[in-house]
Amino acid sequence: MKLHGRITFFGEYLLKENLSYCLCIKSKLFLSNEEQYESIKHPTYSNSKDKTIPMLQSLGVNSFSKIYGNLPLGYGLSSSTILSLLHLNSAERKDLIEIVDKEMNGFSPSELDYTSITKQENGVYGFGNWFPFQNFQPVYSLVVIPKEGKRNLPKIKSKLVASQPQQIKLTKELFQQLSSVGELDFNLLFEYSQLLLSCKIYSDQTHNIASTLLDKNISCKCIGGIYDTALLVLHPDNTSKLECDKFILDNFNFASIIE
Repeated sequence: MKLHGRITFFGEYLLKENLSYCLCIKSKLFLSNEEQYESIKHPTYSNSKDKTIPMLQSLGVNSFSKIYGNLPLGYGLSSSTILSLLHLNSAERKDLIEIVDKEMNGFSPSELDYTSITKQENGVYGFGNWFPFQNFQPVYSLVVIPKEGKRNLPKIKSKLVASQPQQIKLTKELFQQLSSVGELDFNLLFEYSQLLLSCKIYSDQTHNIASTLLDKNISCKCIGGIYDTALLVLHPDNTSKLECDKFILDNFNFASIIE
């Protein structure tokens, strides 16, 4: 089994209560339990630090996979869901996977992670439904910043409550635009990026990069759980991506670009 991560473009924390939609795309990075990928040794994964293993053991699972690949762990790309699927070597035990996700996140998650990872395609999840957008191929960068480790996801969720009505409005408008023309509205996404930044939920280093890019009229936001996760940067074309990637690496020596 080989599973690519998922990158959330908008709609985090709005799915559990069926408040809006979340756009996900399939990451280029992956994890696998297949020996054909054993030459791709993961830079940080180790069996002893894999928190999904003791959780699955407590649920009666006794056999676990060797893990290969290059997907970064704990940066909002749904690595815990992927690890559970790989250790189970099956998508049939959704009940176990949801228990593990709840323990890892600190609260009961929506079905976004399980659905997007088992679908392995670009799409939108909302109101219990998956809408595939297989021809949607955005130009983006994914930036990893060292973790700060000062807050947990429930605290981040609580800080987003005040701006929730505006989040819902913007994400529904983004979904409607994507559904009608198959493209993102960059103006709406820029406004959404500004809104998330104003919530003061990013780590200090991430806030520094995001505010700098937004000042340059470049849309960017964190993915997944938002705090201490990868920063997604959107570009109109590949030339703009190359220029922006160089600017980030030249000005923020603590950052790495992984896609």
